[in-house]
Amino acid sequence: AALGGREAAFVPAVPSSVGIGRAFTGELVGAFFWAYMSLNAATRRRDEAGGRKHMGNGYFGLAQGMALTSMVCAIGPITGGAFNPAIGTMGPFLGRSASGVWVYWVAGLLGGALATACYRVQNFQDFEDQEEAESERKAPAEEPGRADVNA
Repeated sequence: AALGGREAAFVPAVPSSVGIGRAFTGELVGAFFWAYMSLNAATRRRDEAGGRKHMGNGYFGLAQGMALTSMVCAIGPITGGAFNPAIGTMGPFLGRSASGVWVYWVAGLLGGALATACYRVQNFQDFEDQEEAESERKAPAEEPGRADVNA
C-alpha cells in the first residue's frame, strides 16, 4: 500500500474489540460535546456580564481544534473517533466494511440534536433578543402626528 500499511489510521471504524454499545455511547458523547462547544464558541451573542457582543469570536477555531484533539485521544480508541457522520462514512468509499457506519450516523445526529436543545435552553436570552428584533422590524412605523386609522 502507498501508506505502508497505515491506511487504517485515516479511516474511522468501530474496533472489533469494543462492544457496539460502548462505541455508540462514545460517539454520542463526542458528537454532543463537539456540537455544543461549536455552538457556544461560534454563535454565542452575549458575554458573561449579559451585554451584547458580536456574533462569534476570534478563537473558535482554536477551541474546535483543541476539543477535537482531546476527544480523538480520549474517545477515539473506543469509537474510531469520527464524531461526524460524514467522516464516519469514509470507510465504505475507501473499500472498508459498512457494518458500523450506522453508529456514526445515529449517534452523531442524536448528539448534535441534544447539543442544540441544551444550547437553546441555556442561552434563551439570545433567542428572545432575536425574536424582539424581528417583531420590531415587522411592526409598521408610526408617523408622528398621524392617528391610527384602525383604532
